[in-house]
Amino acid sequence: EQQMRVITTHINADFDGMASMIAAQKLYPDALLVFPGSQEKTLRDFISQTLLYKYDFLKAKQVAISEIEMLIVVDTRSSSRIGSLAACLKNPRLQVHLYDHHPKSDGDLQGDLEIIRDVGSTTTLMTQLLRDKKIDISEEEATIFGLGIYEDTGSLTYLTTCPDDLRAAAWLLEKGAKLDVISQFVSHDLTSKQVSYLNDLLTSANQITIQDLPIVIATLSIGEYVDDFSLIVKRLMTMENLDTLFTLVSMGGRTYLIARSRVPDVNVGVI
Repeated sequence: EQQMRVITTHINADFDGMASMIAAQKLYPDALLVFPGSQEKTLRDFISQTLLYKYDFLKAKQVAISEIEMLIVVDTRSSSRIGSLAACLKNPRLQVHLYDHHPKSDGDLQGDLEIIRDVGSTTTLMTQLLRDKKIDISEEEATIFGLGIYEDTGSLTYLTTCPDDLRAAAWLLEKGAKLDVISQFVSHDLTSKQVSYLNDLLTSANQITIQDLPIVIATLSIGEYVDDFSLIVKRLMTMENLDTLFTLVSMGGRTYLIARSRVPDVNVGVI
């Protein structure tokens, strides 16, 4: 009888999470691709415009969670970030395989197999595995994997970028990755509305020092929910060259905390 295997990533999935899922399915061809929750807007657009029928992405509620025998988690190790799929962690004999590039934190899942590397994106690590195992990829897959790497490394410019990210990107180009498609979806242009929110955040930003570390806190209150607000937060960090930023945004009557850190001393995932 076939073992039920599920490949998943974190809720509010981004290109790195999705690309890593698709790469993982080349290592586990019989596994199901399951999003545990929502996806970022640019990713939703990409799936609806480009990937419509190529991949069978399922939602957690379409899967018999109590029957999962192997859970393959990419781009996160936190049980709190895999949504309702976390219920399968109670399954007897469950095997967990983890592929991630984030620093260790408390509450991380324990994997029967753990492939963790300090690289700029999880897709880099997955690409290296496919290359080492001589698993062939199509031009379209090369483009998807390129999206994951370019998005998570700010098109190979973030300080977290390492030589392996560039090597992986170079190999994907050799395999036919299309940079015009990548730049279309990993756009760095903010809309005029996003720019005005960015200015408001800048105005409110306040730096405090905690245990010798500079922490910037910015707040904003707006009437409606803004998709992809994390893009604005990312841009603020880059513009002001901040190490750690906590943004509190009230949108449509709910408060969201978006935090980013580039230093190992501040693990925003745990906080």
